[in-house]
Amino acid sequence: MRLSVEAPWSGLEPAEVAQLLSGINRDWWVSGGWALDLWLGRSTRTHGDFDIGCWHDDLPSVLVSLSGWECYAAHQGSLTRLGDGRVPAGSSVWMHRRERSTSWDLQLMPEDRWELRWRFRRDARVTLPAQETLFTTDSGIRVLRPEIQLLYKAKDVRPRDQADFDEVVPSLNDERQGWLAESLRIVHPGHPWIFRLRGPPPEV
Repeated sequence: MRLSVEAPWSGLEPAEVAQLLSGINRDWWVSGGWALDLWLGRSTRTHGDFDIGCWHDDLPSVLVSLSGWECYAAHQGSLTRLGDGRVPAGSSVWMHRRERSTSWDLQLMPEDRWELRWRFRRDARVTLPAQETLFTTDSGIRVLRPEIQLLYKAKDVRPRDQADFDEVVPSLNDERQGWLAESLRIVHPGHPWIFRLRGPPPEV
């Protein structure tokens, strides 16, 4: 049975996802709201979906490794089943295990890199060395850095995004807050979050 965009999410937690994806032979990581909770080391709110990321150039190999999953390209409110591993530009990938066809499990958000540098997929002027975009938890799970996740959340700030910002920013040092402030100046000039951040902005 094909799931609709209105189907519920299964409510996986990070340890379960790490076990399910242990066979992937390319880098993947936790992103979205769960990434912020893993950074803080505690649960701050409930989560609907579960976001993960990988490098866009690794995406075909990642999808091949997910032979037991149904995968769909999600773009502008519609879903297209993936048959050849090609994902249209600007799409995320919604996935569910074949034996669990009543709910979605994961949303995969590919990230761009060029010559060993990560590029913000909404504005290529914002970059970082690729190896500086992730951190690893004590249990070995790779996670998108919180300042990058907050930059994604800044586009259309919902109440939960504001709550995430308020929870996470005090845990960021001056360098990370400065990077986020300068990135916001580039992508969203005048964003109210800029005035809540401290620290000298490093070169972006």
